[in-house]
Amino acid sequence: MSGSGKDSLLGNKIAAGLLTAGLIFWGANRIAHIFIPDDTPKTPAIAMTSLAPAAPVAAAAPAQADFGADLANADIAKGQAVVAQQCSACHTLAKGAANGVGPNLYGVVQRKAFSAPGFGYSSAVSAKAGQPWTVDSLSDWLKAPNSFAPGTAMSFAGIKNDQTRADVIAYLNKNSDAPAKLP
Repeated sequence: MSGSGKDSLLGNKIAAGLLTAGLIFWGANRIAHIFIPDDTPKTPAIAMTSLAPAAPVAAAAPAQADFGADLANADIAKGQAVVAQQCSACHTLAKGAANGVGPNLYGVVQRKAFSAPGFGYSSAVSAKAGQPWTVDSLSDWLKAPNSFAPGTAMSFAGIKNDQTRADVIAYLNKNSDAPAKLP
């Protein structure tokens, strides 16, 4: 050590430590390859039998066929909880409330689609604008917004569970001055 209290060989010691660690790692790797070879065996340890091709599956009926039963059993309180958890971060739900990141959803059932006053919709939804939000169209939108209107600015992945979607639609229908008669 010099008189200043600094170790003049500190850099050399660090380099020697790194070099030693690298050599130990390399040596351990070489030794491991001696005991555990990584060559592919000539014959497989487990023989796999080929499977017969599956018979073609008939096209399934659309999921909407049972949606009426889901809607008949809808739980408005559960729908309200889902909306509070998943929708209210972007949408307002009170009558006359300003739009949020997304449009106000008060009275959305039977309202013209993509027509909330004062909200700027993306061009992706322009083809669907003006048509009424029916139970079926709302269900399709909530199931997969990007499939309903490809390129939509709404980043929500959708509600895949039919019963949960029915609960949400029943709540959104109730959240109106004049709720529609649900099928």
